[in-house]
Amino acid sequence: MSFSTPARACGIDFGTSNSTVGWLRPGQDSLLPLEDGKITLPSVIFFNTEERRPVYGRLALHEYLEGYEGRLMRSLKSLLGSKLLKSETTVLGSALPFKDLLGFFIGELKKRA
Repeated sequence: MSFSTPARACGIDFGTSNSTVGWLRPGQDSLLPLEDGKITLPSVIFFNTEERRPVYGRLALHEYLEGYEGRLMRSLKSLLGSKLLKSETTVLGSALPFKDLLGFFIGELKKRA
């Protein structure tokens, strides 16, 4: 599929379990591959303690299930519309506003699109 024609619109489906991104171009619409050729990205962030970095989606779940030390956060959409959105949590020893956490995930979707 050619992406030479600029997109007229971009849409994000930010789901509780999975998220996806799509483009609308003249005469064609498409969902974009976000991870390993798949059009969905699990709505998950894992903050790896040893490497002090966040990972997203299937890789986040993999690192958590493999026993890497860190903090797994999923069902991020459930923060929207809740009082938690105005509060913060502790990640890698520092305070992190939930609003910023959502921004990290949406930013990752944008980067992958």
